[in-house]
Amino acid sequence: MSAPSQFSPPAGKKSSIRDFQAKLVLTVLVILFVWLLVEYVSLLYKGYQIELKKQWFIEENSRLVDQNQELAKRYEYYKTDYFFRKEAKRKLNKKEPGEKVIIITGESAQIKSEAGWEFQTDMVERWQEYLFGESQPDHNRSQVGREKDPLPKPSE
Repeated sequence: MSAPSQFSPPAGKKSSIRDFQAKLVLTVLVILFVWLLVEYVSLLYKGYQIELKKQWFIEENSRLVDQNQELAKRYEYYKTDYFFRKEAKRKLNKKEPGEKVIIITGESAQIKSEAGWEFQTDMVERWQEYLFGESQPDHNRSQVGREKDPLPKPSE
């Protein structure tokens, strides 16, 4: 038989080195598995975040397209001759040929009708005078200080 080699460990130490190597390999594999699991979950979360951003961009794009269409409609309206005339009348006090301008000034009291419309008594009377030649009483509106209704009530 041959003599034992100088470099070979004794029989008891050989199994402990194998156990240590097995535990080391197993520990490295568990750490690698945990790291891969963490990376996988991280990628899933990033994918979810990207999907949320994608959905937000789609909704924002839709909103901006609608807003752009509305602005395009306004732009087309602003280019019309009707808008030009209206703004010239309003801002520059212009009038079209043959058009009469009526300016009514003065302070007047505001009253409310039964339907909720607000009238300026002075303004209504002035328009009635202009249109009909004289002030016409409005029997549908309640008047303050009126003792007797000038119109007879229909007999039943």
